[in-house]
Amino acid sequence: MRNPALTATIKSVGEQLGVGSTKQDLSQTFRACDSSNSGACPRDDFINTVFDTVRGVKPAELMKLLQAFSSQYDELVNYEDFLSLVERQGVIAGGGHER
Repeated sequence: MRNPALTATIKSVGEQLGVGSTKQDLSQTFRACDSSNSGACPRDDFINTVFDTVRGVKPAELMKLLQAFSSQYDELVNYEDFLSLVERQGVIAGGGHER
């Protein structure tokens, strides 16, 4: 990522997702919001899911993440790209990649 502030936020999210079943909960909640099984969910669902699941993320950081994964005109956010980016930061516990 080119934006250092977003990189720090992504790493923080990754560290939190490496604890317990949080990553699985996040992924399942995104999929439940994805009625078309497209890998994307509505903006509001993305915001609520991340904010509810990843407790340490601040609202301002969450909005920067949202902007990185969609434009202000997009109604859908690609959550698969978001999860993949978090995994690539190398902070998911165990180094394994679930799919």
